[in-house]
Amino acid sequence: MKRSGIFAAVLAAVCVALSLLGGCDLTRKLQGAEVNFRKKVENAEELSFDLFLTVTDEGGTSSIDLACYMKGEEYAYVFGDPDNSGAQYRKLYADGKLYEFMAKTVLTAKTGTYYIEEGVDVSADENVLYWVRKNIMLASYAALITAGKKETDGDKTVYRYDFTYGGNDYSLWYDDENMTRITAVFRSTDDEGKVYTETYDAKFSDYLFEGVSAEPFKRPAELNGAYIESPVSFETWMSIMDKFGGKAGKWLE
Repeated sequence: MKRSGIFAAVLAAVCVALSLLGGCDLTRKLQGAEVNFRKKVENAEELSFDLFLTVTDEGGTSSIDLACYMKGEEYAYVFGDPDNSGAQYRKLYADGKLYEFMAKTVLTAKTGTYYIEEGVDVSADENVLYWVRKNIMLASYAALITAGKKETDGDKTVYRYDFTYGGNDYSLWYDDENMTRITAVFRSTDDEGKVYTETYDAKFSDYLFEGVSAEPFKRPAELNGAYIESPVSFETWMSIMDKFGGKAGKWLE
């Protein structure tokens, strides 16, 4: 049986059990974001949201604020350089390539550079949104089989779901429409028995499922301003994004 079929069979059995043990809560979930958000993500032809990502490990804590975009099988990101407030970066996975852009406005003129890497598939580890959408946003079955904790986030009521899988700890938050946050704590042990932990915290906001901007998907030939091609990739500081993408591709495995 395919893996998705196994999950479906297990979920059906658990839902029957839950309906006997806690029908009201299950009914709320089936009518709420815990199920409807998954449907929206699955059916989305386009999607955008803001993502604030924090990674904490033995080396310390790093954070980044990303605007994430999807149209069909194209994925784009827009973000700032924490060390250069005047610079804006963009990554675009499309055409079997990775396009990287850096732009800066001087007075009223926009200038920038771009770099093109050939032979990059959208399923690359570094393509965060691809893996978040594939492995995390569609994980509503985890909320269905876990008791929710009612919390307040600003002026909104949210439900938090905590569970452990494969020795790692996960938490998911939903408001009445969307998933608003996820955290994961991954553990590993070295040859000497020392345990290491990595904590990933992602907060989502400003979802759009239609009317997504076309600007993040522009290729070099479509840019306005003075852009030159760079001979080398210039985003070595973006390791936090790459690291999260690599982990997101392995959630719940």
